[in-house]
Amino acid sequence: MKLYRDSWHHLAEAVDSILFLVRSQCLYKMRASDQVPQFPGLHISHEEAAAILGQPLNPFPLDAPLVPVSNPFDPDELAAAWVSSQSLVEQKRQATLAQGGSLSLDRLAQAFTLSPFAEQIIVLAALPELNPAVGLLFAYLQQDVNQLRPTAGLALTWFQPDFAAQVMARATFDENAPLYHHHLLHRPGVTSSILAQPLWLQERVLRFLLGQQEIDPRLTPFCRLDDEAVEPPGEAQGELLSFLQRKLAGGGQVLYVQGRYGSGRVRLAQQMGQALARPRLILNTQYLSHSGDQFLNHLAHIRREARLQNAVLIWQDADYFLADSQEETLLTLLAEGLSGSDLLFLTGEIGWQPRGRVNQYPILTYRLDIPTEPARLTLWHNITQDAPLAPAVNLTEIAGRFRFTGGQIRDAWEMVLSQHRLHQSPHITQADIYAGAHSQSIHQLHTLAEIVPPVHLWDDLVLPHDTIAQLREFLARARHLHLVYQQWGFNLKLATNRGLSALFTGPSGTGKTMAASIIARELGLELYRIDLSAVVSKYVGETEKNLSRVFDEAWRSNAIIFFDEADALFGKRSEVRDSHDRYANIEVNYLLQRMDSFDGVVILASNLGQNIDDAFQRRLQFVVNFPPPEGEDRFRIWQRIWPPSAPLAEDIDFRFLAEQFKFSGGNIRNIALQAAFLAAEAGETQISMRRIVASVMREMQKGGRLVSPRDFGPYAELLD
Repeated sequence: MKLYRDSWHHLAEAVDSILFLVRSQCLYKMRASDQVPQFPGLHISHEEAAAILGQPLNPFPLDAPLVPVSNPFDPDELAAAWVSSQSLVEQKRQATLAQGGSLSLDRLAQAFTLSPFAEQIIVLAALPELNPAVGLLFAYLQQDVNQLRPTAGLALTWFQPDFAAQVMARATFDENAPLYHHHLLHRPGVTSSILAQPLWLQERVLRFLLGQQEIDPRLTPFCRLDDEAVEPPGEAQGELLSFLQRKLAGGGQVLYVQGRYGSGRVRLAQQMGQALARPRLILNTQYLSHSGDQFLNHLAHIRREARLQNAVLIWQDADYFLADSQEETLLTLLAEGLSGSDLLFLTGEIGWQPRGRVNQYPILTYRLDIPTEPARLTLWHNITQDAPLAPAVNLTEIAGRFRFTGGQIRDAWEMVLSQHRLHQSPHITQADIYAGAHSQSIHQLHTLAEIVPPVHLWDDLVLPHDTIAQLREFLARARHLHLVYQQWGFNLKLATNRGLSALFTGPSGTGKTMAASIIARELGLELYRIDLSAVVSKYVGETEKNLSRVFDEAWRSNAIIFFDEADALFGKRSEVRDSHDRYANIEVNYLLQRMDSFDGVVILASNLGQNIDDAFQRRLQFVVNFPPPEGEDRFRIWQRIWPPSAPLAEDIDFRFLAEQFKFSGGNIRNIALQAAFLAAEAGETQISMRRIVASVMREMQKGGRLVSPRDFGPYAELLD
């Protein structure tokens, strides 16, 4: 017995077989009635039907007749040919499958658990879609020129031998039966009877039968079929693959893959699908979640597509569905997803653990952590191996400084290359890579903090030598955190407090913020000053949530957290006398826990360091005192506060100003700026001693000090 060459060959003979039945039924009708239709134009006449029967109706070319027929207009011979051809087609089908062949109609039946009767309905419904002339024959048989498709009643009469079988087979047309539940047939509307229900094949199903594997066009805005070859799963994923193979042998499985952007969440799902020899259907969850009333309809088509393709479903960025408020939507998603695929992946960033009714589904959470520092270093080496790096580039420092996923490293490097091509520089420097890395630190800290621009250098900082030494020690420790904790293994000895924290304490204007910005600049990291008004809330628990966001975003973005006026948050805990005290203490306790677990850099600044809670003091690695500047330090500040391009007059007496007025650096900065504006307003080309004296007077008045001409000594005459 010859086997079927392909699905077309099988479909051609299956169609030809049913056409024997269609022809015989039309001829029986002609034989039974010689009457002319009562309403011409509303019915197909015998002559019109006979003319159609005289044409070749099978659109597929056949190598040879399926069953030879001596008289194509003998209904009895055609009816016998129908019976024998059905048996022949089934025998060839089974022989083809036994030899490892693949037939689209068989794949369809297996994917949706179709009965032999349902398969016959599929082929029957395909006839008018393949050849519209056959639709006119159905209109002739059903005495309605508008009924161009066969009905359920026609299928029951033709394919079921007796009334009892027809009664049992009516369930095939139920809404929850495979033909309609999986949207293989289109239900155009409510009919008065199941028997009158037209059998309308969905276009996507017809395309599948014809061998077209492209996904449903309605799904292309948010769905793509992926058969890209990816690298096989590594040893770390071997256990997961074995688990999925065992689970799929007995049922379905949902896998939630959690990880940061670029951690390879979708890639892991692709690897698992490839290892299981399955294509992958990848969906854009965000787009689909905004499809409104069409959501359920889209889900049904996705379910059908997954079965047609035998694909695993990958819901990309499924965080939206995991919120508590979306439980019903999630349940619908899981029900539809698992009925369309025995393996369903959800990917997202947020930590999620199924609860309540969601637990009725087999769900496993798999977390993808950020690559270790050695792994990050390997990624940086691999991606930069052919690049013109400057000799001073230190990839070890970059890998330790930026806790990036593989995807973030790739994106950062693409940014570096684009800037390198734009500027056409001969080498890629450390600063270029830092700039590209910062471009990937996409975070939401700006809603709770403000960035402090790195405009200062060490020379701008005027402090005692011991204070400067402590700051440089702090910088050195921050620079080598990754070396000591990761490479030298000190992280194995410390369960908590593996980050770096310092308290900068001293009066206003002594350089605390400036010192923090200099350290951030030296480390190549961003410095974010926390906005206490955005963090602290009067509502119970909101402050802790905001602080959690601060620490989480700082960790993700590799930023330094700077708490200015830190005593407002880190103040001493008090005796609990009412609920306000209790909740205030809860906030402090929460901060203690986050400081312990945070492995980044935190700087606290306070004018009142003695008000910081003792528990925080013990957790701080550095407490740096910023004293008010003495005479010589003030003199240096007066000299350095001016930009190089500032037009200073020769009559400025910096020594007098430093010795006479005990201002902090912040006060001196205000005075210099005010003097510059006064000179500009007066139309002067230089900033003179007169303008500085006037600015000193205003700064004293602002601080509530009495101003006397005697304070200005020989320059009292410059007072206006």
